[in-house]
Amino acid sequence: MSNVITIDEGQVQARLGEMVRSTVDETLNAMLDAEADHLCSARRYERTESRTDQRAGHYTRRLHTNAGEVELKVPKLRQATFETAIIERYRRRESSVEEARLATSITPATANQNLQILHRLFNLAIVRGYRAKGSNPCTGLPKLRVGAIQIKVMSPETCAKIYAVPPDSYWRALLATLYTTGLRRSEALHLTWSDLDLEERRLVVTRKKPEGFVQAWSPKDHEIRAIPLPRQTVGLLRAWLRIWSSPA
Repeated sequence: MSNVITIDEGQVQARLGEMVRSTVDETLNAMLDAEADHLCSARRYERTESRTDQRAGHYTRRLHTNAGEVELKVPKLRQATFETAIIERYRRRESSVEEARLATSITPATANQNLQILHRLFNLAIVRGYRAKGSNPCTGLPKLRVGAIQIKVMSPETCAKIYAVPPDSYWRALLATLYTTGLRRSEALHLTWSDLDLEERRLVVTRKKPEGFVQAWSPKDHEIRAIPLPRQTVGLLRAWLRIWSSPA
């Protein structure tokens, strides 16, 4: 048992917090430098005829964020007054993110997905030269332990109770189609009669081109697949189709 690897989730969370704080610090200061370069029409120490102003040092300003306190080095210019909206924009964005975070529960699986996204973003920043090689702070961070996934399946009894509620053949055919095919919500919303082959008893999930009331849409991962239809579902669809196509 001495070779068993244990993960201290508290240490992982602490390291993630420090990583986020240092990233916010570095990103905001880089944005301030970039804005100063734009106002000067030249980078720091760059000699060019297009330069319109020069740096005159900086002053420090502390900013309290959800990730912790960061120290900003706000540039000063010799001629113009350096005014920036970056800090206020960050505060508004942080407030929106915090509201979204409080509205949802962060599970270990979600945290692992966010860590993977951060890892890719830092790698992209390194490729584009915004960060030094080998400076990805997400490298080496262990993932949180995820419990067993519970697959929720509607029982036949529950389905029968729901099926007894619809008042007409339209809803009965729709519920039977959804229950027996396992369509995703977006797939069901973009289903058309042309996707159904009642003779062959199958349903095809495929991309849609904009035409009439049909909106452009593509399945998840651009996957095109055929789903068999039970005889009972085909019978309900035929019954509804006869009603729908008959003159009023």
